[in-house]
Amino acid sequence: MSDDERGYFVSYPILIPKGTLCDRVTRDIDLGKEFLKKGDLKSAETAFIRGQHFLKHLAPHEQEPYEIQIRVQLAGIKLHQGGYKEAEEDFTAVLGDMGTKFNNRERNAIKRWIATSLLRQGQYEQAAILFSSLLEIISAQDPDNLTAEIPIRRDLAFASACQGYYQQALRHMNTAHDCLGQILTNLNASSESLPRDETGEPLPFELDEAIARQISAGDEVQKNELRKSLYLRGLYAKRDQLYLTESKIHSMWGDFEAALQKSEIALRGMAKRWGSGHIKTLECASYHSLFLALNSRVLEAEPACSLTLVETQRRLGPRHPQTLETLGHLVSILLFNARLVEAGDTAKSLAKTTESLLTADHPQTHLSRYRVAETLIAVGDYVSAEVELQGIITDATRVYGAYHRDTLMYRSRLALAKFHIGKIQEAEDLAIHVLQEQQKIYTISKSDETMVYSTSEQVGHHGSVKTLAEYQETLNDLLVSINSNSDDLRIHPYLLQTLRTIALIAEGSDDLGDLALRTFQALWERNKFSLNETSMFTLGSEYDLALAYRIGAKGPDDARPLEIAVEHLRHVHQKCYSILGPEHPGTVSARREFITGRCILGQWEPSLDLSGKDDPDHVPEGLIDPDKELLDKINWGRLEAESRHIVYMHEISGGKNHPETFRSLLWLLTVRVHLRMEKGIDETLRKGLPRFRHASVRRERFVESLVLERKFALAMSGLGDKYDAKALQILYNASRAIRELPETKHGELRERIEALKTDIDDQRNALFIKVSRDREALEAELRLRIERAEEEGSYDDAAAHQAELWSLLASLDDHDNPRTLDAQIKLHEFQLSSAEYDVRIIGLRAMRELTRKYAKALTTGQTQRVEEAMKRRMRDGIRPGKRSSLVPSDQSTNPAVVTLVEL
Repeated sequence: MSDDERGYFVSYPILIPKGTLCDRVTRDIDLGKEFLKKGDLKSAETAFIRGQHFLKHLAPHEQEPYEIQIRVQLAGIKLHQGGYKEAEEDFTAVLGDMGTKFNNRERNAIKRWIATSLLRQGQYEQAAILFSSLLEIISAQDPDNLTAEIPIRRDLAFASACQGYYQQALRHMNTAHDCLGQILTNLNASSESLPRDETGEPLPFELDEAIARQISAGDEVQKNELRKSLYLRGLYAKRDQLYLTESKIHSMWGDFEAALQKSEIALRGMAKRWGSGHIKTLECASYHSLFLALNSRVLEAEPACSLTLVETQRRLGPRHPQTLETLGHLVSILLFNARLVEAGDTAKSLAKTTESLLTADHPQTHLSRYRVAETLIAVGDYVSAEVELQGIITDATRVYGAYHRDTLMYRSRLALAKFHIGKIQEAEDLAIHVLQEQQKIYTISKSDETMVYSTSEQVGHHGSVKTLAEYQETLNDLLVSINSNSDDLRIHPYLLQTLRTIALIAEGSDDLGDLALRTFQALWERNKFSLNETSMFTLGSEYDLALAYRIGAKGPDDARPLEIAVEHLRHVHQKCYSILGPEHPGTVSARREFITGRCILGQWEPSLDLSGKDDPDHVPEGLIDPDKELLDKINWGRLEAESRHIVYMHEISGGKNHPETFRSLLWLLTVRVHLRMEKGIDETLRKGLPRFRHASVRRERFVESLVLERKFALAMSGLGDKYDAKALQILYNASRAIRELPETKHGELRERIEALKTDIDDQRNALFIKVSRDREALEAELRLRIERAEEEGSYDDAAAHQAELWSLLASLDDHDNPRTLDAQIKLHEFQLSSAEYDVRIIGLRAMRELTRKYAKALTTGQTQRVEEAMKRRMRDGIRPGKRSSLVPSDQSTNPAVVTLVEL
């Protein structure tokens, strides 16, 4: 709370009549103000209410000056406690009740409080209008009152920035600084005798004792010195507030370095003046921790924000708006640190609390819900993010309009969610539409500082939305301005965010790869200029650019784009490693892509061996064309170990079903296929396939899950009959998932899904012909292996081979074919004969499920076999009601168990 927020009515003592009760009320008011200076809102409120109680015993003409002052202070406390609307109503009532005893300065002070209440409610336009009218009134009535002008210009600057008027905001902030500088210069020149600290600022007084001592002494010189000192220190407090507001404005247009610098100045001043536990210091500390994260100092940001949150909760309570704001900053920092589960849980809780406290239409509520959507996108829950963003957009459109900068930001993020879901055309249309409107909003006339901006429909785009191909010429002009390396406020972070989505869409198009590459290049250059080379945002742009180069390469022989991609990835990996740490998902993903690029070029280097898991001895003989490989056997072993470690790191940080974990699994499978590591391939299939088919993955990333299954099948093609049969089964399951999809689900994706089904079926048919041609030989070989395992009494091995036979027949003849059912019954008979209790349980349950699912397809003989097998096992001690884990820890590698679970 700044000095200008601690009580305005400095002329009251000459208006208040004397007397015992009057003295008591005066003492309560003074005590309340002292509590406010310390940020103790609850104690201050108690003091003012007690003073209000004594007013009842005064005559009506004696009450008025006291009553107005107490009502103003109580309304101010209500404002700082988060009761924005109630405070506005109370201030408005006070303004209407002020009599003729109050001068224009005092009335204007109340009007500024009303404007501040509107600002806190998110009514930026109305607040800006009232602040502007106050400046005009002060200029006409009291042109020399620069002190009153400073906080008004500060808050007007913030209101302007919240609407997107950044140039106007800068102008108001500069004027406020000039006013303050002028006052300080004049006062410092006339106050040379005041004791000062090393920075030249007046030393603090013990206010209560000093005032009492000097007033009783009656020394007018000392009293004047005291007044000057207090006034000067109040001005320095105003300067701290200016720096804090300025830091917020800088962050709004993406100048995170300047935001951090200004917040550091403000935080030092506030901590010195008010202490680290004051509510204004805590607000500044909260923003400072966020700006640390935005400047890639995430390891410092999280503990700083956590400590600030604990102290803010202690001082203001868990439901105060400032506490919730700090909690929102912590969510953002957790996202930067890739603490996705914590960020998601915190964001959801925060959104519910904020909406219940501040209403659904408050900007802070929209922002908290937006953070929920951000966490959903971060974990790959794209459908849920789409639903959340659509709800936010509906509310924001109703409150601000469809073309407000925040509404457009939410729509831009919605386009990204749609892209990840697979709604490419919808994402393209929405992203282009948003970009067109953002270009209108962030437009600055170079000859005039007036921002061409409006939240009304007149700014809105009413023509038809162009396709990305038609929009290329406009995009090219925009890319030129982005590459101009000038401090142009038109190049706003929100606009760059939309451009990235457009580049991702273009990257997936056969005809727009060059546009994607140029856009990623421009984004990287802009972030390097406006932020720095090692900013998280710059490194993210460089990562996108590297992948665009690699995707744009014509193949392994097109070495130059691949070499450029690898060098970019090397730089990203090195910087992420040093800034974010080796375990951060960004570092791990950059490492995976760097290794991939080096392998495509057929190169390896010892510097990649960071996991400590080198194990060249496990590499099997018979690498594919070993004489043609630039990577030797030992390095391929290191490569497999590193790829395994990358999967593990992604599982730890993002979870087993995270999109990056899936990409790492696909790369690991590719490496193991190249090495012909049968056990490794089987292990990767057992890990990956159930995850792709998980209910949450199918719901949130249906297209992606099918594409991954198809890629798994493609990776195994050419490995031989055994894996051809596995690939055929994978493709069969993917095709069946599409066939069984209800018509009501994923309606917008139908065209994309049908095209994917066609590709899967074409691949399946080609593989079916190949497997069918070799079917007899493969089936005979499998039956021979089964017979040998039976003769040796190894029922677990027999079950594993029988599972392969069943998979082959199911992929060729379908599941309800008599021969397929025969093979399945035989598999379960082997399982019922296993020495392992849990395997027998699995076999028994599978038998029961088989009779339920294929009751009509089973022949009489097959039904009798199933019943006899079940009775035999039940006689031996297994009861259907007994419970046991499907795959216990000691049986997780049993081939009979894992094969059945996979199928």
